[in-house]
Amino acid sequence: MSEDLEETVKDLEARLDDAVFLAKRAEERVDDLEEELYEKDERIRDLEETIESLQDRDRLMKHVHQNAADTPTKRAVSLIQTLNNEAVTNGQAGPAKTASVTAREAKKCLGGDVNRSLIYPTFEKAENLVDNDAVLEYRKEDRSSPKKSRLILDLEAGQLPSEIAGFEIRTPTYEQEGARSR
Repeated sequence: MSEDLEETVKDLEARLDDAVFLAKRAEERVDDLEEELYEKDERIRDLEETIESLQDRDRLMKHVHQNAADTPTKRAVSLIQTLNNEAVTNGQAGPAKTASVTAREAKKCLGGDVNRSLIYPTFEKAENLVDNDAVLEYRKEDRSSPKKSRLILDLEAGQLPSEIAGFEIRTPTYEQEGARSR
């Protein structure tokens, strides 16, 4: 019986050694899997940051594209129409039929979302479309000057054409003029 018992003990010791070995292998595998999981979590965080960055870029590009959708000509004509409306209204309210707009005012006039770098070329485009410096002038000022560059419309020096680059230039009606000067 003691031989059977010794064999059983040896068998149990072998099984215990196998179990310890398997437990150590399992522990190593768990460590490996935890490391892989950590690396994958890091990769997921990196990808989420990349996605967020791309979404920000996409929003910006949509915003830029939306503002750039207006052609330079359309922006210029919009400014000319706004200046025309203001000059006619000013003429109704007082002696001068003039109006001017700075870059900041033009940005508001064009919807506020137009990049400032597009404003000055729009001023130049407007001046070229009218092609009469006495009526519409882009007055550039140095950056060091206290005066601001502006687009100036003077209807006392002449009239705007009724159509510019295929866009109708509307003159405010008497009712519109009177309503704005009150």
